[in-house]
Amino acid sequence: TITGVGPDTYDAALGSVATAVTAAAHTLQGVPLTLALSRPPGHHVSTDVFGGGCYLNNAAITAQWMRDHGADKVAIVDIDFHHGNGTQAIFYERGDVFYTSLHGHPDRCFPYFTGYADETGYGAGRGTTLNVPMPEGIEGPQYLARLESTLAATAAQRPDAVIVSLGFDT
Repeated sequence: TITGVGPDTYDAALGSVATAVTAAAHTLQGVPLTLALSRPPGHHVSTDVFGGGCYLNNAAITAQWMRDHGADKVAIVDIDFHHGNGTQAIFYERGDVFYTSLHGHPDRCFPYFTGYADETGYGAGRGTTLNVPMPEGIEGPQYLARLESTLAATAAQRPDAVIVSLGFDT
């Protein structure tokens, strides 16, 4: 019910993806930091479903675009309060994109059925998914400690690029 479609939805979603891919192109051309203000990041969109206020998965499309254009390994760091079930589903069986998410625990937070700590990838993707579900009422210092360890795990993957799937509801 929160993912309504209007007459300009498709054009807006395509524009958002184009913004993210343009930033990725600059990154691959050597710009050390690029910023794409493309909302929403689309992390609830998988290959066969949209929802959660998301229409196209900007982060996943951009990661794939970067892979197609020379990046050997890409990381996606998702810090939205809600788990990025779509992004996880897209890359869960792949070893070329590392996905990590800090989010409210799925026992009590949307999307409820995914984002548990024991979901770490499958097959070639084993170990390339890191879920960090947060306890209820977490305070700033505890959150920052988890974020720091998540960023260290991301750096250990030695990605060519890091995409931040940024939600502002945390």
